[in-house]
This record gives sequence, C-alpha cells and structure tokens, in this order.
Amino acid sequence: MADQTHPSERLESGPREIARLNDRLREHIASPGNDRVMMTVGVAELIGDTALFRGFRKRAEVLRSVRDFDTFGPSIDPYGEHDMGPFDFEGTRCFWKIDYYTST
Repeated sequence: MADQTHPSERLESGPREIARLNDRLREHIASPGNDRVMMTVGVAELIGDTALFRGFRKRAEVLRSVRDFDTFGPSIDPYGEHDMGPFDFEGTRCFWKIDYYTST
C-alpha cells in the first residue's frame, strides 16, 4: 500500500521547508540542476515545435510565468508549500504544479 501521508508531514521542517525548496526550483527553473522539470503534452502543444530552437521564446515565456508567480493564497496554496499556481498562455488558462519526491 502506498504511503498516504501528506508531503509536508514527511519532512521535519514541514510546509516552510517544502515552500523553500519549491521556490528555489522555480527561481532556477531554466537550470534546475538535479531537479527535473517536465511539461504536459497540452502545454507543449500550445508552445508548438521546439525542435532546433523553434518555439524557444514561447517555452521561455512559460518558464518565466512559473518562475515569477508570487500570488500564493489560501485558495491555491492551502498548505503554504508554494507548489501550484495558475498562468495564462496563448489565451489558455494553465496551471503549474511541483511534486516533491525524496529518494527514501
């Protein structure tokens, strides 16, 4: 059976530490180091062809939207973890989401 514990309950520091890690990832989203940034097929389709740097500006715009988001509130961030937010792109309402996993 999978562990059903909320992520903030698994870290000793709780939601503040998760928020710090999530903010750090967003701050360095263009060069995430050992972290992994993934995009849904739907957002990739909005961006279009990224082969050979086509669509580079659109991809950069999406990443900036995630990086610059700072209007966290109880309705979108009830646990205070800074792990989700909305943005508009190409006339479509989108959401970014960070899932925190540990190797243990």
